[in-house]
Amino acid sequence: MKVDIEILSSAAQFTSLEDDWDRLVSENPDTANGLDATNGYRWFCALIQTFEVGRTARIVVLRERGQVIGLLPLVRIGNGLCKRLAVASELYGGRSGLLLKRNDPQLLAALFQGASVAFGPWQMIKMMVVEGSRTATLLAKAAPELGFKVD
Repeated sequence: MKVDIEILSSAAQFTSLEDDWDRLVSENPDTANGLDATNGYRWFCALIQTFEVGRTARIVVLRERGQVIGLLPLVRIGNGLCKRLAVASELYGGRSGLLLKRNDPQLLAALFQGASVAFGPWQMIKMMVVEGSRTATLLAKAAPELGFKVD
């Protein structure tokens, strides 16, 4: 199946994602291993409006047949030689989860490819996940295949 990658970089563009975003959050139930309101669209908006680094926000959007099947909201952290990115929910130090319709290594690869389109070559993406969660399982399985290290 063909997946289209889109990069959004403005608040006006982000608004178009609200319903799809919240649908992806609700599909991964609110448990210790699932997603909760802090992974939602409104929380993201509050974070990028509150923190100065929010001005660097970009969202990688994956679409399949026009339907949103994945989102990766990122910000750039630091200005050193090493280009470091973080999932936006890291701005408050909370746990994260990937916003994906399904746990598919190819979708993870597409999200990371989109991060390179959005920010150029990067060295690190910071994302705290819950051990045993869908995201942690996907990262543990797919990252080595994609050439990434997970700490």
